[in-house]
Amino acid sequence: APLDSRQLSRVARRAAAGLANTGSCYGHGSGDIALAFSTAYTLPADAATPMPALAMLHEAQLDPLFRAAADAVEQSILNALWHAQSVQGRGGHQRWGLQELCKD
Repeated sequence: APLDSRQLSRVARRAAAGLANTGSCYGHGSGDIALAFSTAYTLPADAATPMPALAMLHEAQLDPLFRAAADAVEQSILNALWHAQSVQGRGGHQRWGLQELCKD
């Protein structure tokens, strides 16, 4: 989608909604980082080539992108949880993967 940096920042902030949908906390020091970028334009490598005229999406058209960003984060968390493997840590502490727990 052709978005400017402010719009991309707004899309990236919707990652918090995806985290919230899975019951996760998003706060200061949580280590969660979200970024957004657009591949709508190719900038010329040669400095002599003029920059393309950039058209951006209207603010009213961003809602589907906000929903998509939240959904993508939620799905990636669920995918990571489902594919996590059981591990044994220091002192014999065991954490089971969901697939291991769901066997039967």
